[in-house]
Amino acid sequence: MDVDLALRVIGQEIKKYREERKLTLKELSKKTGIKEKYLKKIEEGQTDYPLDKLLFIADALNLDIYSLLSCIDELFEN
Repeated sequence: MDVDLALRVIGQEIKKYREERKLTLKELSKKTGIKEKYLKKIEEGQTDYPLDKLLFIADALNLDIYSLLSCIDELFEN
């Protein structure tokens, strides 16, 4: 599996859910305690991050972690 690709796909999914909920990066930052610049890098797939950050983001978006990560299922199939 291509880790960089997985990070990009997860980041796109985070951005999609954030925009669906009409949250700005600043608002998501306040909900998660994660700096805006770091969230932007996560959404752009430009950085890796520990699981706890992903859990904070999923919680702030009212998602369970499995829903958020389901976007990379097909990457594992290959």
